[in-house]
Amino acid sequence: MKKIIAALSIIFLFVFIFTPRSKAYTSHPLDEIKSFTIWADTRDDGTIDFEYEIDWLVLDSSEEGVTWVKIGVPNKYCNEIYSLSNDIKKAYYDAIDGGCYIRCNLRKEFMQGEHINIHFRFHQSRMFTIMEDGETKLTTFKYIPGWFDDIEVKKLTINWNNDNIYFYNVPSKLGEPDDDGSYKCWTMYNLSQGERTEVNVSYDIKNFPNIDETKTYVGPTDDRGKYMFIIVITIIVVIIAIIYFISTGSRRRSYYCARGFYPVGRHLFLRPYYYGVSREGKRTVSPYISSSSSGHSGGGHSCACACACACAGGGRAGCSKKDFYKGKIDIDKFIES
Repeated sequence: MKKIIAALSIIFLFVFIFTPRSKAYTSHPLDEIKSFTIWADTRDDGTIDFEYEIDWLVLDSSEEGVTWVKIGVPNKYCNEIYSLSNDIKKAYYDAIDGGCYIRCNLRKEFMQGEHINIHFRFHQSRMFTIMEDGETKLTTFKYIPGWFDDIEVKKLTINWNNDNIYFYNVPSKLGEPDDDGSYKCWTMYNLSQGERTEVNVSYDIKNFPNIDETKTYVGPTDDRGKYMFIIVITIIVVIIAIIYFISTGSRRRSYYCARGFYPVGRHLFLRPYYYGVSREGKRTVSPYISSSSSGHSGGGHSCACACACACAGGGRAGCSKKDFYKGKIDIDKFIES
């Protein structure tokens, strides 16, 4: 019963470690985003050029400074990533933790009180869906800016190109946009940790003469399904292995195997074996001798008599030190008896 409880405990711990859990927000944030500004410009094929600029303030570097950051993007279909900031050494797409991000490696380690200018642009595909409004065929973009689970955003500004917008729909928090002629501008203040918003913008599909209507919206590359499959398979294998070894360990081993020799071993799904010693004192590996065999488990062979008390469970090293197999004991006589 104790072995079963131990096995179940191991399985529970394994599942607990690898099962995705909700994010626990921190009461002591290490960073703060003073402003997050986004520009979005559509191309004639229905793809979008995004530009992000973030004023990132380091609040705490007591344990370590900031050497890289990750910024969420809509999905994996992004390319043409260019850094526009001197603070960024390199910017590139990276699928981290099953999500889609642009990772920015910084030119140095930024410490408490320092501002980081994170400014880059990228080209994003597969953002649109096709819908109809009466006789008008629409291309609609639903955009959720990257959010930050552990960081408060003091000011978020979304600038969406104003050319030929058919209609838009945004949460009430964003309110009516400012219109500077080129962009519709929505601003939101004091987003708490993990808080997010979205913008829905629709166009007449005629505005995109080079659109490929088959390349519609694809969500973030979320590999959790694949990871969960691997985890489930791994757990099944672990359970089988645990049950296998519990059943193996519960089998009564013969006196011959349990005294004076290394304990019974087993290669997974193969025949058991045990370690013994030759008359020269060298280790030998032999097939398992079942306690159900004739006689009394082989007749109390060799080490069973020689060193059961001296080195039971201790292996060959204990026997060798005590000179049990360097003397004149005739092992064959014990085996034949």
